Amino acid sequence: IYRLHTNGILDNSFDFGSGIGIDSQINGLVLQPDGKMLVFGYFKVYDGTSQNNVTRINPDGSLDNTFNIGSGPNNEVKAIKLQTDGKILMVGRFKTFNGFNQNHITRLNMDGSLDNTFKVGSGTEQDILDLAIQPDGKILIVGYFRFYQGVS
Repeated sequence: IYRLHTNGILDNSFDFGSGIGIDSQINGLVLQPDGKMLVFGYFKVYDGTSQNNVTRINPDGSLDNTFNIGSGPNNEVKAIKLQTDGKILMVGRFKTFNGFNQNHITRLNMDGSLDNTFKVGSGTEQDILDLAIQPDGKILIVGYFRFYQGVS
């Protein structure tokens, strides 16, 4: 991850520490209103700290230690969207989040914990690749699946 100034020159004040940064693939990032960034993909480490497939970093690039995902998603995160209330919708190849069944879709609270009010049931049988939030708050999902909560 690099940050550039508006003139294209590298911003050296953005630094993710002396560790190895991200140890594998980043699929994207979401900028939060407070300037923090949700980084997601298929990785296990950010700046030498275990961060399974999703992490949040501060505006200076350092790890945000207030964002606690526990063991996080057990596989790749394909997309993240923020809801107007600050909650975090996440989709991908994962089947569990922090040990709880969440078949390919979950919602997190602002602190990274699982939002238990979001009921995915059996979720989907295959990967969800992306999502969108409609103006009325309803959620659209797309991917390789044929069923959601057992409905074709």
